[in-house]
Amino acid sequence: MDKYQKNAVTDVWTELIKSMPPEHMSNRLIQKRILAIDDLEELKKCSTQNDKNTYILTIVMKCPDSNIFRIFIDALQSIETTANILAKKLETAYQLQKDGQQQKMTADLIAGEDEWNEDDWLNCIQFVAKNLGKKWKMLGRRLHLTESQIIDCEENNRGNILEARTSMLLSWRDAWLDAAPSSKKGELIEALKKCDLNLIAHKVSQKQW
Repeated sequence: MDKYQKNAVTDVWTELIKSMPPEHMSNRLIQKRILAIDDLEELKKCSTQNDKNTYILTIVMKCPDSNIFRIFIDALQSIETTANILAKKLETAYQLQKDGQQQKMTADLIAGEDEWNEDDWLNCIQFVAKNLGKKWKMLGRRLHLTESQIIDCEENNRGNILEARTSMLLSWRDAWLDAAPSSKKGELIEALKKCDLNLIAHKVSQKQW
């Protein structure tokens, strides 16, 4: 999936988790060789529909097949239920992501004007982690971390939610540590805004921590 497609899935994530029929979707995705037989065994271990759908979406998000987004939408459209509506919402979300790219590019350029050093990034991560509240997993998805990465941060820091949030943000930072960081500031600010964390986004843009 490209980044617009991943953002579109994230936009409709909650509805997909609640409404997708996992058995039908898994059968369709096995036919298209997106899921393997081993994945069926893993799905059997999931106790709820939400867990099954989370597993399916995690596989789909990580799939390297360039046609996966179309395959996934076609699978939803083949179901004569609310899944058809979900397919339309997903396509709409994708188009909105593409249309909004120019606005994001402008925000990235503005955010990249003031280069940050290592201390700036660590201070930023600590500030964001302290103020995220219950939307920390949503932010992780907006930053294109996989569901398994987010869960690992939670499991490895069980009982310490602040450490879990900090670990998640550090995982995101470490993934691009060797790349040019200037655009990443804009990416974080945009992700915060998409989670309706506008005050935190503003403070990050102004280095007010």
